[in-house]
Amino acid sequence: MPELPEVQTVCNDLIKNKIIGRKILSAIVFWPRIIDGLKPKEFIHLIEGRKILGVQRRGKYIHLLLDKGLHLFIHLRMTGKVNITPTEKPQAHEHIVLNLDKNRCLKYHDTRKFGRWNLTDDPNTVIGHLGVEPLTEQFDTEYLYAKTSKSKKIIKPFLLDQTNIAGVGNIYADEALFLAKIHPKTMCCKLSKTKIEALQNAIKFVLQQGIRNLGTTLGTGKTNFYSVARKSGENKERLNVFRRDGENCYECNHTIKKLVVAQRGTHICPNCQKKQNPLPTQ
Repeated sequence: MPELPEVQTVCNDLIKNKIIGRKILSAIVFWPRIIDGLKPKEFIHLIEGRKILGVQRRGKYIHLLLDKGLHLFIHLRMTGKVNITPTEKPQAHEHIVLNLDKNRCLKYHDTRKFGRWNLTDDPNTVIGHLGVEPLTEQFDTEYLYAKTSKSKKIIKPFLLDQTNIAGVGNIYADEALFLAKIHPKTMCCKLSKTKIEALQNAIKFVLQQGIRNLGTTLGTGKTNFYSVARKSGENKERLNVFRRDGENCYECNHTIKKLVVAQRGTHICPNCQKKQNPLPTQ
């Protein structure tokens, strides 16, 4: 599933493709279930004629700001992709097409059809549940320690909970925990403030690195992540543990292991991330 760096890469590409200022002349919906809360006819009626005023990211959502107070949120889920092309016939697995002026099309491609589109005049109905953005000043050691010190969850599912931190998923949670030398099964309230500071810094580092490298593409199949420019992300070469089970740790040469934590595949170095539950200290 595309995470914060991948979604930010898509947003950056949409801006580079100059969709801001474009008018939506018409819309076609081939798979109605991708649209949440509206029937296709309602969606088409509301979005046709609207102008795109801005492109933002919130958590894992692409957020298109439209005129008349409307907001379009696109969640790519597992295999969703957005393409900008000249006007042309839809291809296989393209489920929504927005025909723009200047002979441009915004097309939504999703092999597994898990993605969702939300068109609303109240953004809180879609993103109101999301926690802090991890690349903002609000996400500091004090914030993270206040949240973890009261939590009896283990740290890996805590990081994946979008109400705590918006945009972090499986890849970047594993990478951040490795850099902070924290075992993913450690109980949150057992982590010292020093460890939380290391984790907060690690989260920011791996996300910023992912954005610089245009996201993480883990294979060559059509269901893997590709940007709007249809380029694969280059961050795979920067991963320390994720999907490297059976290989040697770059830091200590021990073998990377794969665990299942909260029903999610999780990758660790057992030597660098020893399982322990130290008493919290200041």
